[in-house]
Amino acid sequence: MTERRLPRCALVVAKCRSKKAANEASASWRSRLGTGLALAAILAFPPGTAGAPLAGATGTTTTATTAPAGTTSTGTSTTTRPSTTTRPTTTTVPKTVAVPAPAYRVVRADGTVTDFGAPALGDLSGQKLDRPIVGAASTPDGDGYWLVSSDGGVFAFGDAKFWGSSGAVRLESPIAGMAATPDGGGYWLVAKDGGIFAFGDARFFGSMGSKPINQPIVAMAATPDGGGYWLVAKDGGIFAFGDARFLGSTGSARLNQPIVGMAATPDGGGYWLVAKDGGIFAYGDAHFYGSTGAQRPPPTVAVMAAAPDGKGYWLAAQNGAVFPFGDAPHRGGATASTSTAPVVALVVVPTGTPVPPTSSTTTTTSRPTTTTTVRRTTTTTTRPTTTTRPTTTTTRTTTTRPTTTTRPTTTTRPTTTTRPTTTTRPTTTTQPTTTTTAPGTSPAHPYAPGDTGYDVSWPQCLPLGSAKVQKLPGDPAFVVVGVNNGKINGFNACFAAEAAWSGTNLSVYIILQPAPGGDPAPEATGPKASCSATSSLCEGYDWGYNYAEDDLAFVKAKGVHPKIWWVDIETAERWPTQKRYRPVNAAIIQGALDAIKAAGDIGGIYSTWYQWGEITGSYVPPGSPPIWVPGAYGETDGTYSAESYCQRAVVPGDPSTLSSTSIGFADGVPWLVQFGYEGNGGPTNIDPDYSCGRGLPRG
Repeated sequence: MTERRLPRCALVVAKCRSKKAANEASASWRSRLGTGLALAAILAFPPGTAGAPLAGATGTTTTATTAPAGTTSTGTSTTTRPSTTTRPTTTTVPKTVAVPAPAYRVVRADGTVTDFGAPALGDLSGQKLDRPIVGAASTPDGDGYWLVSSDGGVFAFGDAKFWGSSGAVRLESPIAGMAATPDGGGYWLVAKDGGIFAFGDARFFGSMGSKPINQPIVAMAATPDGGGYWLVAKDGGIFAFGDARFLGSTGSARLNQPIVGMAATPDGGGYWLVAKDGGIFAYGDAHFYGSTGAQRPPPTVAVMAAAPDGKGYWLAAQNGAVFPFGDAPHRGGATASTSTAPVVALVVVPTGTPVPPTSSTTTTTSRPTTTTTVRRTTTTTTRPTTTTRPTTTTTRTTTTRPTTTTRPTTTTRPTTTTRPTTTTRPTTTTQPTTTTTAPGTSPAHPYAPGDTGYDVSWPQCLPLGSAKVQKLPGDPAFVVVGVNNGKINGFNACFAAEAAWSGTNLSVYIILQPAPGGDPAPEATGPKASCSATSSLCEGYDWGYNYAEDDLAFVKAKGVHPKIWWVDIETAERWPTQKRYRPVNAAIIQGALDAIKAAGDIGGIYSTWYQWGEITGSYVPPGSPPIWVPGAYGETDGTYSAESYCQRAVVPGDPSTLSSTSIGFADGVPWLVQFGYEGNGGPTNIDPDYSCGRGLPRG
């Protein structure tokens, strides 16, 4: 906005309009991922209430009851472990009861998803992908999942919503993996260089994107509350951010094989690392339940995932074999898949479908505690050990794996026409990521592509404080007029004259400022007027809502109808930036946006990635609001041009640094770019603006 030159810069520095380095330097926020074909990620779901029996219960080689080890159930007449000649029949053993246990889906690099004990939700089989799939993440209920490709494209299935991607951005390092927030309202992408991309309600807590690392990042895991995450490098180096605690690493150890994956315990108090040969390294409260490191030849492990209760884990090999340890159930492997692409994820489901036994000779009611033909003694009660677990994997071969009733083949899985991504981002019938669009897709978008206009306010009143306005350029394509006079409770004296000059394509902007002292004073009226005396969040929301209503009333009284209402958020307004105040700041802004929406108008945000991060903690308002990005030099002349800024603002910038290749914020859609910061703009003392227009691809 024109009343404050310094805060309008892309960066907060003293002489921003004359310092190119202050606008941005080299890229520090990156997200790319290499071939990723060897990477696999296993996604665990908590146990449900209607799971399936274990694989051992579906074959003909085990008999299980709830009796203690060394005895039989009350339904049999024997008093010692039954032999193969006296194995109980279905007439003497209780009927099968489904055992709650997670199911899972095996994901490959070509986007093929094979389901074990879970309904099919769609996949990318048969689709031509620009880059391979390299990771995946599950929604909390397991009824949806995301796939991510090495270029950062995100594909959503089931109840998973598309929150954004880096698919339309030129990455400096390929994506290596992803993790979802606990509520499924967002996700992080991590690049091989340690760059982090946060979308939806996923918050940015830091990255290694601008720091030297010895080996590339191969995986990430989020803390249970979503307040942090770990990154793990190929050498086992651990990088902890947010509330994630560093509990140990193999970074200084000599490894036989490189690290390929990691998983965290449910309470966030520990984590496991897995090497390519299946070796397991446990830290914190993570327990060792076994590994494939001693198998000969060892499988080529690609990833691991923890059991929902933290008392076991799965390892997945590139060929689709799945190795369970601890209490992690085995549903089968995908070695018989028609796809030959390497496995990249194992998405585990909380409520797997019940799987009836495939034989009429035995039935089970619980996890095997006694055995007959499996050649195990009553020591199976100590099953979560590495000496007994590998035996289970050898007896549960593909011959006893659930049939197609629990493992739908590609002929029974829903086709790509049922992919629910289209409900959140349009046009995913060909390829969900790259066909989506952002700026200008809304019918209400008021700016034609490539048009230039101006923003003016009280500094253009001549003299200052009068209702008259200085001489302004003729016939602008669009105009944004400031409503206030530099204060949240004051108004622009020449607003009417500037609005008249703008013609039919008028937009406005309002400024927001914190309440005195940083803590909002109690609000007597407003949508949340019944705030408790200690509820700064509630009072802050009312503060923003009430002042936006005042601005709406002022403009309405002038008889004009703006196309869009921009909310100006800048550190120069003396917002408190301490961490404890950021939620209150975000509540003030959200209150203003909600007041604008309640009036039937469109609200957008003017800020920069860094200032937005400092003020709100990179808060993400609902609905991907339009954003207006300042800081460009010329209109179409290279990296610092307004045209380039339209592209770079598609992806959120790194709020921890003043230098960022990506410059978006609030998960917003770039509609306008303010330029002329190096003197390559319009008339003196008036800021020109560039329309990003329609059809700009966004993930």
